[in-house]
Amino acid sequence: MNKFSLRYMLASFILLAGCGQSLKTASVEIESTSTTDASIINGEFCDAETQDSAVSIIAISKVGVPEYNIFDKDYASAICTGTLIAPDVVLTAAHCIHQTYLEERIEKQFSRGAQVDVYNTKFHISFFPDQRGLEEASIRAFRNSAGIDLPSDIVPATHWLMHEGYNGFENGSIGGFNIALVFLERPVYNVSPSIVITPEEWDEHVTENMSVEIAGWGLDRMSSDQNASSGLKHCATSYISLIGTYEFQIGDPNSARICNGDSGGPAYINLPNVDTPTKKRVIGVTSYSDLHCTTGGYDMRPDAYYDWIDEKMSENCDVGVRSWCDTSSILTPNLFNEDGELDPYLGLSEEELEDVLGFEEDDDDSNSSDEEDETDVEELGGCQQQSSGLTLMLTGIIGLVLSLVRRKRLRSYRQLS
Repeated sequence: MNKFSLRYMLASFILLAGCGQSLKTASVEIESTSTTDASIINGEFCDAETQDSAVSIIAISKVGVPEYNIFDKDYASAICTGTLIAPDVVLTAAHCIHQTYLEERIEKQFSRGAQVDVYNTKFHISFFPDQRGLEEASIRAFRNSAGIDLPSDIVPATHWLMHEGYNGFENGSIGGFNIALVFLERPVYNVSPSIVITPEEWDEHVTENMSVEIAGWGLDRMSSDQNASSGLKHCATSYISLIGTYEFQIGDPNSARICNGDSGGPAYINLPNVDTPTKKRVIGVTSYSDLHCTTGGYDMRPDAYYDWIDEKMSENCDVGVRSWCDTSSILTPNLFNEDGELDPYLGLSEEELEDVLGFEEDDDDSNSSDEEDETDVEELGGCQQQSSGLTLMLTGIIGLVLSLVRRKRLRSYRQLS
């Protein structure tokens, strides 16, 4: 087991030990319309381990309804899907974190045309496959001042940013440059991030009619179907039906397909005939579809924004925004092992690896240290001799383990070089 996998295990135990969190709200007379924007049509329910880098993006906003003298009340909503592309970075669609989108979603939940103010929104992520009832719980809490139970694995975000070119809601449509990054308060170690496809890999391997895997939370039927339900994670296999310069279409009226609101979610492929430890890549960010999702939806191509993603990830390490900067730039295949697990040490040279792990093989220094230990033992007596001997034994065991880990990593590195 490598060092990073161990960190994954420890962090997962901590996460599993957590409890559901609760928010307090106040009562107000409202009516639920049971509408949502997220869906995978013709898909199947899938658990957290399937397409495990897919995340549900949850917005918790302050809401005010002046007509009812209600102000500063919490409202939680699973608004979109995203993809973990580093332990602390989620790739999603720009419109998912746009204030206009949030306002429109929440206003739909209120009847009688009351003015609704939405502000101070904070974003979070969760991997739980069942997010049903989160928005309805918010509505019930408005009525009876109850708390809102949030997923126990929820991870807050500290910063988020849209592509500077995005202005979709200014002209009433989603628009281009529909891509964004969300930076988490703490790294997620129990899920391995996905690798973003490079422009070179796209040009060489991606073609129309290629099979893709898609995932998202939300409606499982067309939005015009009264029996459509949302909040469950669905996964499906579909295909690329059309490729453009900055976006591509997934599916057709008869296939599995995305719908408006799976927004920000991933499309995955396994690259054929590539010499990398893991072949899986995220190649799409769900962007938009027609009104009722009768045809295939459209994804932004992250390879077209590869430099922007890389630049923003690095910049936000430099300024101290990010919570994980073992590798500040966009993650590359040589940082993953054959099981798809992230190990940021795999890409280092032998000298760099020794520097990072903080040890060097220097026989002279080792002998000198041993002599000093022997002198200390003789001077301090038998009890200290036993303690020092135990210390030396533990030091030797740790050194052996580190040496084996280093050699294993170096072998992996050489195989990748």
